[in-house]
Amino acid sequence: MPTLNEEVLGSIVALCAYAVEHSPFYARTLRPVRSWDDFYSLPILTGDDIRRHVNADGTGDLLTGPTRGSVVVSTSATSGARKIVHREF
Repeated sequence: MPTLNEEVLGSIVALCAYAVEHSPFYARTLRPVRSWDDFYSLPILTGDDIRRHVNADGTGDLLTGPTRGSVVVSTSATSGARKIVHREF
């Protein structure tokens, strides 16, 4: 029976693989995750990444799926240009 630690890592491995398969941005920026060391070496997604790779119209190479039916959320831009996120509920 897997430990909680192994289950969590398995979920992270699956999530990263899904992102790489469904997003050109993540396909370019993520390496395969097979261990906690791989996970800890993943690049941090920055606000600038979001601004450059997600558009208000539901397009962008960072997205991992269709945005039809999603809610568009935007920051207030108090620390620079606003960031747009599409959230599916």
